Amino acid sequence: MRLWWLLLAALAVAFFSVSAVAALFVFLQFERVDVVDGDYHGLTIGDTKEVAFGKIGSAIEAISPNDSRVFFIVEVDEPLSRAIGMDVGRHSMVQSSLNRHAYEVLRDSDLWTFYIGASYLDSLALQFCDERLCRVSRVRRPFELP
Repeated sequence: MRLWWLLLAALAVAFFSVSAVAALFVFLQFERVDVVDGDYHGLTIGDTKEVAFGKIGSAIEAISPNDSRVFFIVEVDEPLSRAIGMDVGRHSMVQSSLNRHAYEVLRDSDLWTFYIGASYLDSLALQFCDERLCRVSRVRRPFELP
């Protein structure tokens, strides 16, 4: 009977050791950065919207050199609805080449969120106050949280 308890205790220690290592791995994969002063990968607090937009591509390239595709969410309007077959008013993630038209879509918003590599788990958000960049936030999660 005593041997049974020793075996059970050894299994419990092994299980909790593996769980602790797994938790540490997940923790190290999570990244959250909020910048309100200075710069982040070339995005400088205080930049105008147009200047910040011009720096997005190089910032994302620096953040994710292996997959620097840039996506953002757009609300589907009538012409886009006809082109992609999605109902007007719905939202869709689209890949952007960060051209002039993309700037015109984002210009009136004070919060721009870019998804790196089409993943909701890896994003870069730019917040503007009085038409100037006032916060850069980066979130990278290893998996979706409920």
